[in-house]
Amino acid sequence: MVWSVLAQEVVMYTKVQLVLTEDLHQRLRQAALRRGVSMSQFAREALVRALEEEAEARRARRRQVLEELAAVRHALEEAGVKPMSGDEIAEMIRQMREERLDELTRNALGH
Repeated sequence: MVWSVLAQEVVMYTKVQLVLTEDLHQRLRQAALRRGVSMSQFAREALVRALEEEAEARRARRRQVLEELAAVRHALEEAGVKPMSGDEIAEMIRQMREERLDELTRNALGH
C-alpha cells in the first residue's frame, strides 16, 4: 500500500499488476506522455471514468426497467386488474408450493 496526501486529504493506494499487450502498453505510454502524467495516473483516471460510466449504465437500465414496470402496472389498472399485496402474493406462493408437494407425494405413492 502506498499513502499519499493530496489537497490535505490522505489517500491510500493499493499496488496492482496488469498484464498488457505490447500495443496497449505503447498506447498507454503515449497517452500518458501527451497528458504529462504517469502511466499509473492515466490508468487510474481511465478506470475511474470507465467505472462511473458502467455505474451510470446500470442506473439507466434500472430506471428503464422501473418505467416499463410502471407502464405494465398502469395497463393492468386500466384493464381493471387490481394489484396483489405482498401478503397475497406470499399466500399464493404458499398455496402453489403446497399443491405441488401434494402432487409430488401422490406421484411418489402411485396414486
